[in-house]
Amino acid sequence: MTEPAGPEFYTGDYYRTRCGGHELFDSFDGRELEPIRRKAIELAQPGPGQLILDVGCGRGEIVLACALRGARAIGIDFSPHAIELTRHLLNKLPADAAAAVVQMDAADLGFCSNQFDSILMLDFVEHVPQDRLRQIIARCHALLKPGGRLIIHTGPTQEFIRYGQHAKRLLYKLLGRPVPALITWEGEARLAGHCNLHTKQSLREAMAVFEQKSVQYHFAIEQGWLKRLVRTSGLTRYFAFHLWGIGVKRSS
Repeated sequence: MTEPAGPEFYTGDYYRTRCGGHELFDSFDGRELEPIRRKAIELAQPGPGQLILDVGCGRGEIVLACALRGARAIGIDFSPHAIELTRHLLNKLPADAAAAVVQMDAADLGFCSNQFDSILMLDFVEHVPQDRLRQIIARCHALLKPGGRLIIHTGPTQEFIRYGQHAKRLLYKLLGRPVPALITWEGEARLAGHCNLHTKQSLREAMAVFEQKSVQYHFAIEQGWLKRLVRTSGLTRYFAFHLWGIGVKRSS
């Protein structure tokens, strides 16, 4: 993989034109979530009395959503543009909401151990080299309360780029449907800043510190004959664009 991008790569233009969910962000000012972030909120179930950390918070939609549900929420990002966008959202919260954003490198998470109920990493792990990622995830493990959860989303997977997208493009062409754009390794690095695309195995390895963990492939669509065909034929790992990882810290 390529070298990781620095903070200067993640500009306002990146978050508003290349980062997933930017259309809804512009239309609803961060209050309407696209499917990935909706699923993350469903998994985290933020509520009153909980403390949530969003690592690589980007535009701040997750921090906002957690705070609106009554949780105390903190977002961190090393991009000054992400901090500016997140502050813009949080300034519109009700006075009794509890949320904050801090400019911080994920490798230097300056929080006390055993305090967070959930930590979210959405579309973050593909931006970080594997050795460094393992260190960051180990630090997150320390920050979680016993029983707390780390929730990870990443995509596209290595298998989708190598195999699945080509079969999908061919199928769409045969069906007369618009053919999706070709995803390339170079394009992922140059346009998205992705230096560490994952397989199920590599994400599990990055989460090795967690005693209890689950890593699963996930389709963007919930229904459809194509999804049923892929699942029954055992080809899910090649056609699923998304990976979700959940690590649970052992209760003391």
